[in-house]
Amino acid sequence: MSVYVKESLLNTYKAFFSENYIGDEIVKYQIPYSQTTSLSTYYREFDSDFHVAVGESNIKPFVATGYDSQKAYLTSIDNGIVPKECGVVIRNNTGNSFWYQIAEVQGNPQPAVNYLKGFCWEQTLNPTEEDGSVNYVLYNNEFCTFDNSGMLGYHKAYLQLPASAGSKQITMSFADEPSGIGEVEAGEEQKVYYNLSGMRVEKPKKGVYVQNGKKIIFK
Repeated sequence: MSVYVKESLLNTYKAFFSENYIGDEIVKYQIPYSQTTSLSTYYREFDSDFHVAVGESNIKPFVATGYDSQKAYLTSIDNGIVPKECGVVIRNNTGNSFWYQIAEVQGNPQPAVNYLKGFCWEQTLNPTEEDGSVNYVLYNNEFCTFDNSGMLGYHKAYLQLPASAGSKQITMSFADEPSGIGEVEAGEEQKVYYNLSGMRVEKPKKGVYVQNGKKIIFK
């Protein structure tokens, strides 16, 4: 058994466990992530820091900010910290297992648009929801629908799109650009727009759109 805590609290918890004869060796801050495939999904009940062990260029979390009939558009989380209860796709270019940790920084905002949902614990996932939306699970580096209800593993995410998406297989397009989660340096404002349904719009006209996690109004 292991007990995972923030790195800044490691010595405090070790001292407590040692004083109570529990064994301080079980207290750790490095949480193993054994998925070595290039793409996997993730969802947890606390803010998670993914950039601490390796460079962000090698391992990155992405949210799904838009879609069309055959593709989901994914945008990277710029500071590597995944907010709690936020579904993401983890892209691992190392080919190796790695570790992450509970983030020291709390309160990162949820993205304004994210079509990735998830479960902290193993639960049944239905192909469709009552509102008509369709659920997709990651398989062989793309999202696929399934005909029957099934169990989705704990700490895993799935893609949920409106029925109008109309495809049984959804590939992914990755943009290694800030998503609006965490700090965005000046000059990095993105010129990518999505309508309120999450559809990517190349030339927005009059209406309300989402850009870089913020609502933009064109009059």
